[in-house]
Amino acid sequence: MKRRAFSGLLIATTFLGVTLKGSASSAGLSPDARRKPPFPRLANIYYGTIGRPAALARWDLVIASGETMAASEYWALKQENPEIKILPYMDPTTGTFGDPNGPLDTPGYTRAWQLKTSDQRLVDSSDPPTQNCSDLCPPNGAGQRWTDFLAQWVHDTYWAKGVGDGVFFDNSWN
Repeated sequence: MKRRAFSGLLIATTFLGVTLKGSASSAGLSPDARRKPPFPRLANIYYGTIGRPAALARWDLVIASGETMAASEYWALKQENPEIKILPYMDPTTGTFGDPNGPLDTPGYTRAWQLKTSDQRLVDSSDPPTQNCSDLCPPNGAGQRWTDFLAQWVHDTYWAKGVGDGVFFDNSWN
């Protein structure tokens, strides 16, 4: 788990170009700068509800649930720390979401995208099953494959609404 968390942190910080700055003493700093710890806090992958924004806002980068309830609380983090970068978490292999606003509940989603064996049995019996992220994925009625559909969903759900500063896709598979 530590290796996976570190890998995700490394990818996210590299992607955003987060750099360390030398710490400075609190003398002569603005009140906003003084409330931050005198050492860098790089990132936090946080899967819970954002109930205490002041504690979570101390991080430079927060990867948090992208579900509607959590995303609606991003403003509280930005209010506490206007410089924070927030990435909604998304699992592209399953498209799971804990609320009814996820990609699997969006018009255009088709069960034909669920990953199956050559005899049409589901590869993964979890709920929901793994989605077919390959170029061999059958298109939906609009001609989209799962990856195209998910990219459009991310655009419509996050980018177009100004939610977060990017997206953290987890679980890459060959």
